[in-house]
Amino acid sequence: MTVRKDPKTGTWTVITYVEGKQIWRRGFPTKREASKAELELKASPGNIKGRVKFDELAREFLIHQKNTCRMSTVKTNESRYTVHIKPYLGEMYIDKITPREVQKIVHRLSEAKEQYSPVYINHIISTISKIMNYGVLMDYIEKNPVKKIKKLKEDDAELQYMTLDEFTKLREALSADFYYQVFLDILFFTGIRVGECRALWWSQVDFAANTITIDAHVVDKGGTRREPGRKNNKNYTIYMTQNVRKALMKIYEIEKQKDGFELNRFNFGFYKPWSNNKIRLRFKKALQTAELRDMKIHSLRHGYASLLANHGATVQELSAALGDTLQVTLTTYAHMYADTNRQISNRVDRIIATVTDESDTEKNKDSTS
Repeated sequence: MTVRKDPKTGTWTVITYVEGKQIWRRGFPTKREASKAELELKASPGNIKGRVKFDELAREFLIHQKNTCRMSTVKTNESRYTVHIKPYLGEMYIDKITPREVQKIVHRLSEAKEQYSPVYINHIISTISKIMNYGVLMDYIEKNPVKKIKKLKEDDAELQYMTLDEFTKLREALSADFYYQVFLDILFFTGIRVGECRALWWSQVDFAANTITIDAHVVDKGGTRREPGRKNNKNYTIYMTQNVRKALMKIYEIEKQKDGFELNRFNFGFYKPWSNNKIRLRFKKALQTAELRDMKIHSLRHGYASLLANHGATVQELSAALGDTLQVTLTTYAHMYADTNRQISNRVDRIIATVTDESDTEKNKDSTS
């Protein structure tokens, strides 16, 4: 038997042989637990797969994710597992977990006083399924029982977007808070996400070319940090409107006078980015001051999309402006092009009518000649 500590993760691994087959078990928090697991393996050589508890599998899965996924993804799965899954499945052997056991968790969450949404509960189901799929991949079990669980029906949420008139009122309510006013200007007139705006360094702003390069975002799970790349898609460059450029230039002139200024300083926060919670609380307070309807700050991005779509931007142009794939843009904003689709249909009708009229005219000429 070999029980050793992984210096990178701080967890313990068991490497042993059962009936001539080498068996690995990873992710044990202490040497004692690793040794206990090894004894259980030896005690049940005919049921090696069944000797893995769900908690052991989950820990190994999370270690695997740390090497393959963003830390925000790992922290999200870790939180869901610790709060909603481990109390019910953690001590069960994975070969004993049936669809019924998973369905019980779904029922508990559905009936909980916290009133979890169907979307949230489906995320929990997905987390359990990912862990079980990892177990199948590692040959701990043969089938994933979660595949038999039907996800809850999710309500189609109406897309929330802020109109230009509403944004004008919002800005007026923030007349005493210039920096935050500019922060929201960037969100509404460029369509970038909040995390991308929080991550902005002055090195990303090119006043001469009138552009901003979007190539980073801020992550808060597991500690606030700036991560390279965008959340969902490739990096891209946006062109500033004149009001955004003028406002950012004004802030730049102020910031560069501060001690310790470098181009790799945050546009909003200097040494560290603005707090996500404070940004959203200020937004909510501004909505109340401006006597506007309640909406999320992400509605500014949708407002930008609506502004472009309603003033003639094609789906391809909108996709480029938002830095999204064409498929994502169509899925999210297809309803904004309902009138355009109707116009295309009417245009086809007119073409058909014209061709038909020309054909009838030619026939009449032939019949009279």
